[in-house]
Amino acid sequence: NNSWTTGEGTQHGYQASERTHDLMVLDGNFDTTDVAEPFIEVFSAGNSGFSGLTAPKEAKNLIVTAASLNGRAGNIDAIAGFSSRGPAVDGRVVPTITAPGQSIASARRLGAASQCNISIAGTSDHYALCSGTSMAAPHTAGAIVLVTEWWRSFHGGISPSPAMAKALLVNTAIDMGTADIPNNNEGWGRINTTNIISPTTSFLYFDNQMVFTDTGQIMAMGVTVLDTSQPFKVTLAWSDAPGAIGANPALVNNLDLTVEMGGE
Repeated sequence: NNSWTTGEGTQHGYQASERTHDLMVLDGNFDTTDVAEPFIEVFSAGNSGFSGLTAPKEAKNLIVTAASLNGRAGNIDAIAGFSSRGPAVDGRVVPTITAPGQSIASARRLGAASQCNISIAGTSDHYALCSGTSMAAPHTAGAIVLVTEWWRSFHGGISPSPAMAKALLVNTAIDMGTADIPNNNEGWGRINTTNIISPTTSFLYFDNQMVFTDTGQIMAMGVTVLDTSQPFKVTLAWSDAPGAIGANPALVNNLDLTVEMGGE
């Protein structure tokens, strides 16, 4: 979990900071050059509202988290006013996902801190209510820990790839308010771990099944919808190669998902 910013401002675009984090997701250990060690990174979107995402949240391979309200603050399906909105400078939809981030019980900051310093009654001054996307991102990281433990239970102890973790979150998220996901306020919606770990519909999972080595290659499959009263949802996610500093668009590999049903 990363609840911080580099301080390089908002609408930073795809620069050295963003490139570095894309590299880290592909291989989180720079000291071992003979093996790739994927590293799932969750980031807070920032607290700059409509001024934009704070750096380095425009990296392609991160799971960027917006903040919703919670029961203490109001409607859980409402975005917090402070939550940084996208898009990325190159037009990509960011943030990725949303989790509660307003009036969250947290460890209390001591000393002269101006934030998170008002004690919650009955906690012996140990806890305070705090707000920010820094409160939302840890919810996402915790959800990924639970999902990873669940995934390992039927994949021989192997962890999901960073792309699969992202796909699981966005495929099962709750559309907040108007049915308009994805969008640059909430991303693909609010996290719902129950939809992942205890689904009421059938799922098929394909993680790192095929390596694309050239333009135009495809992976095709046929599926049958057994229960037409349930939604049919398909999600494609990938960890992209790092782009050049200043690249616009930042994508190196632009994969497309096509769903064909009844000739349409």
